[in-house]
Amino acid sequence: KISCTSKRPVSGCFAKPANAVKGKHPAIVFFHGAGVNSSSSYNVWKYARSGWIAMEVNAHGIKNLQAPEYYSTLKKGELKSYDSKLYKSREDYYMLDMFLRLMRALDYVKSHPEWNGKDLVVVGVSQGGLQAVIAGALDEKVSLIRAGVPSRADFYSEFHGDFKRMPRVGICQIMRREAKKHGPDVIDKALEIHSWFDPVFFAPMIKGEVRLTAGGCDLSCPAASIYTLYNALSPDITKNIIFYPSGTHGASTADPEAREKMNRIIAGNITGSEKK
Repeated sequence: KISCTSKRPVSGCFAKPANAVKGKHPAIVFFHGAGVNSSSSYNVWKYARSGWIAMEVNAHGIKNLQAPEYYSTLKKGELKSYDSKLYKSREDYYMLDMFLRLMRALDYVKSHPEWNGKDLVVVGVSQGGLQAVIAGALDEKVSLIRAGVPSRADFYSEFHGDFKRMPRVGICQIMRREAKKHGPDVIDKALEIHSWFDPVFFAPMIKGEVRLTAGGCDLSCPAASIYTLYNALSPDITKNIIFYPSGTHGASTADPEAREKMNRIIAGNITGSEKK
């Protein structure tokens, strides 16, 4: 756990090579998709064995490596529908604390003297992809963003765009239902609040390389929203998007070229003997 200005601390699993060398190792931070889950100790251990300084952050600042009942209780209670509520102010918006925690996590990883000072990779899928994009926008040291089907992009156009989108499940369904009950003013206020946290508006600040994926049959994060995010990125950075025409939400996250890029990062930093 790492203290943070958010309501909960950063909570994750961390590892670095057993014989880490000062100034030698790239760093990688993993962010979670939607849900209420523990960070994985195996994931960071595996990457540390390959020469990375590695951290995986859970999305909520909750305890890690607990019994399944701990997470199911939170999901049914305190954290129920956290990602689909209509928040009434920027200060109450759930992602605010999530973003504060991811910034603190990056600060922690960079504080280790073994970090090489140049390679800082952030990885996530869906809600994790959202966090990876935000991390790259708020920390100029992030060198590579791997964001599979990043979520919560361009909600405004879902309701007020010039063309009809593929229906989006989750929060947009709830917003449409609330609009019928309470009128459009409720939705306009919710969209105004969301816009402060929409990754589309963070995208122009990103200076590192960006790799996105999108699926043509993704009902949770429609490809059109991800392309809007992609088009908002600066033309001066290295960027790429892989589109899977028949891909659903869970089947559109593979990026072999990004994985090869990470292998090259390791090859450029760690010698064969040090890898062992």
